[in-house]
Amino acid sequence: MADNTVSIGSSLSHVHVPGRREPEEDELKEGEVEIGMGIHNEAGSERKCTDLPGLVKTMLEHCLNAADQDRSFSSISDKDEVVLLVNNLGGVSPLELGGITNEVVEQLDGTFKIKPVRILSGTFMTSLNGLGFSITLLKVTDLQLGGGPSLLELLDAPAEASGWSAAIRSDTWQKRGQVTAEEKQKDAEEILPSNLRGKLRRRAELHDANDLLVNRTQAQSALKTALERLISVEPDVTKYDTIVGDGDCGIGLKRGAECRSLIT
Repeated sequence: MADNTVSIGSSLSHVHVPGRREPEEDELKEGEVEIGMGIHNEAGSERKCTDLPGLVKTMLEHCLNAADQDRSFSSISDKDEVVLLVNNLGGVSPLELGGITNEVVEQLDGTFKIKPVRILSGTFMTSLNGLGFSITLLKVTDLQLGGGPSLLELLDAPAEASGWSAAIRSDTWQKRGQVTAEEKQKDAEEILPSNLRGKLRRRAELHDANDLLVNRTQAQSALKTALERLISVEPDVTKYDTIVGDGDCGIGLKRGAECRSLIT
């Protein structure tokens, strides 16, 4: 491990060699993750049950906590230009890898004030079907190539390797932050009071139509009943969607209904 590079991997299971079906002697338990596992099943530093934010926090601490004398291999700080690589060990879906990458980026910024100048996220080096990922941080240094391309220019250069994914530039994430801020502003504008009740009341007075007034209690009751019924039929929706589709319709509707139930 070089002074300007640090890497760590974690996985929910060991590599399963094709054609070998016997159970592993040291198989991980359900919900357990091995932190520091090597790409060839080398044992990690610990096993624990945690969620993604907790796992990423532990992994980044191992990589960047200078106070940890046993693991402080790197001198990367918020003053350095840093390239982030999030590597799929083989068994993680693109959707999951996107969520993992987002969590790593947010924690790097929030905890360590590190904003990567390039972000590489994809399947670069697998552990066959390993259900895990690795995080690698590279401190950009001067290669002293006598006027040649910089390290970032080399990373940005076109490549025809089938396993290489283009880097996500830092300005892309900055634009993402701007879009998020704009969306929040738009949402805030949309939830401003519309004075709908007052308008309806005035309209009712003009037309003597009291039935136009909204009964808040009845509306909430009807909405609650509809959401509860939607949640209750999730098993049936999932069953039939599994037959004709990918089986995600029921849980998606249920989660949406549960979120709406919390709001109401």
